[in-house]
Amino acid sequence: MLNQCNIPIFDEAFIDCTALSNCFSTPGRSLGQVIASKLVAVKQAGYFTEPTDFSTSNCDALFSLFSDEFFSNGFHYAQEEIEVLRSLPIYKTVVGSYTKLQGQDQCMIPSNSFFKPYDEHCLSYATDSNQSSFVRALGVLELHDQQILVRFGLPGFERKPQNVQEEILVYIFKNWHDLQSDQSVVEALKETKFVRSSDEFSTDLLKPVELFDPGDALLLSIFFGERKKFPGERFSTEGWIRILRKLGLRTAKEVDVIIECARRVEFLGVECMKSSNLDDFEADTTSSRPEVSPEVWALGGSVVEFVISHFALFFSNNFCELLGKIACVPAELGFPNVGCKRVLASYSEAVLSKDWPLAWSCAPILCRQHIVPPEYSWGALHLRSPPAFSTVLKHLQVIGKNGGEDTLAHWPIASGLNIEECTCEILKYLDKIWGSLSPSDVAELRGVAFLPAANGTRLVTADALFARLMINLSPFAFELPAVYLPFAKILKDLGLQDVLTLSAAKDLLLNLQKACGYQHLNPNELRAVMEILNFICDQIGEGSKFDGYDWKSEVIVPDDGCRLVHSTSCVYVDSDGSRFVKCIDTSRIRFVHADLPERVCIVLGIKKLSDVVIEELDENHSLQTLGSVGSVSLVTIKQKLLSKSLQSAVWTVVNSLGCHIPALNSISLEATESFLNSTSEKLQFVKVEE
Repeated sequence: MLNQCNIPIFDEAFIDCTALSNCFSTPGRSLGQVIASKLVAVKQAGYFTEPTDFSTSNCDALFSLFSDEFFSNGFHYAQEEIEVLRSLPIYKTVVGSYTKLQGQDQCMIPSNSFFKPYDEHCLSYATDSNQSSFVRALGVLELHDQQILVRFGLPGFERKPQNVQEEILVYIFKNWHDLQSDQSVVEALKETKFVRSSDEFSTDLLKPVELFDPGDALLLSIFFGERKKFPGERFSTEGWIRILRKLGLRTAKEVDVIIECARRVEFLGVECMKSSNLDDFEADTTSSRPEVSPEVWALGGSVVEFVISHFALFFSNNFCELLGKIACVPAELGFPNVGCKRVLASYSEAVLSKDWPLAWSCAPILCRQHIVPPEYSWGALHLRSPPAFSTVLKHLQVIGKNGGEDTLAHWPIASGLNIEECTCEILKYLDKIWGSLSPSDVAELRGVAFLPAANGTRLVTADALFARLMINLSPFAFELPAVYLPFAKILKDLGLQDVLTLSAAKDLLLNLQKACGYQHLNPNELRAVMEILNFICDQIGEGSKFDGYDWKSEVIVPDDGCRLVHSTSCVYVDSDGSRFVKCIDTSRIRFVHADLPERVCIVLGIKKLSDVVIEELDENHSLQTLGSVGSVSLVTIKQKLLSKSLQSAVWTVVNSLGCHIPALNSISLEATESFLNSTSEKLQFVKVEE
């Protein structure tokens, strides 16, 4: 055995070859001391190797030699002797193996300890035995209960047998008064999975920091039914709860916990809204967001109120950044306090109650003052007052759909503000931010119908309004209500015109045709179109002119089917052409509306039916020339047409019609005489032969 440690051994046959002093111990030194000194000498000479194959009996014998001599003689080993003795694998562990002593890895467990670890780091010597004295001299520590708990009881607790777990838990509970003052014990317990949740179907063990304090009313309400979140069984008792609180049981006053509460409320809200029916108006104005239940809405309120009541504790930019994006804030969609819907919103999408006229159709409203956070946090929470232009624009697009029919039909009498007052708030907002809007923003706004007209019965775009309008052009154009005059500047940028002009009238008709397409005008719309055309005719008659282009090709008129078409595609039935109506295929001709006056048709350059229809003789029939028809001879009629008195009379009659037909004012007497002379020369009486 000693030879394995490279200690030289003399054969007894050669005992005479050396001095006895080199082979036997000197008086006063035991065998154990001699072996220890030889081991030191071998190690110092560089020949010592740690033995690896000592037998169990050799280990026990060598250990007994050292321990018995140490106990009986009471001597002390030098430091180098202690080091070499520690390196011998002769120390028995509780698992039956043998080990050397490495650093502070090995230890002894008192016989009266609450827990007897079955671990290779624990030596198998009783602390009151002779062997223990020797082992202590070699630097092996005897652990007390708290050290045993930290080193062997808590690590891998969840994998220990149930009876062992029970022993450890009983010890902790009974000795907590002393254990709680030992920081190493507290820190070890915080990292140990030893707590069962209240979910009776779960066998998992959890750390205290992974569970919520059941004494926290907010957490109990938010996570009601989530049994895995709370301690159960023995750990739900008052004594254990006190221990777990010391070990990190979580409460709502922790930032990550209150954020988890907010996300839980958001989740409950989503689940609550998965089944809901919306009418068409609701689907448009609430972005298809159904209503949440009163219970979930109240939970959101409790979380937000808790946050605000402890805002100084929670406030940080990072916290606000997280909270501002979570839809956990109880809000209302629609008109505040009147038929509104309960929803959960994030601060980043919500608007304040005072800003509701600017966004009520598409943004949740914070109607309750106690859920509004301190103003200094609005920026971090992305809560804006007034709301962003994009939000207001979206709102205006929603309420202006179909001329505001749905909006005005649903507008409650008890909303606090009527549509005109709400529009004034919108215009005040636009007036303040007007300088910051881009050309594209203004262009988008120009196409939105959000301005009330016709006594608040419809919403129109700004280009349908005139500062002064002397004729009734409803439902296409209106006079600007006086209440909006203070905002005339921005309204002009959006298309408001001072008065109706020829160009404005022409553009109005063009825009109407684009908007209406090939739809039939209703009687009120037809009346307005007639008013516009009469206005154009009157203005031209007064000498007004269109600016330098062929305006007649762009004028829009109603056809006989009340559809808006270009005037160049129509004809009107004049007195001469009326006789053709029954003789032609009218499906091949588009007529203007019968109510359009002839004077308007003439001014607009609409073709006459008589100019369009060409009369041709039927070649299948022969004509017989006659000298008279009845008692009236051809010669007599020709003489009458050549009579100066008749020609003068005809010219007088034609001129008298000039006030009704302006084109007749330019016909002279000479032209009349020439026309009648030509007629007399070409006149014939004929008879169609069958």
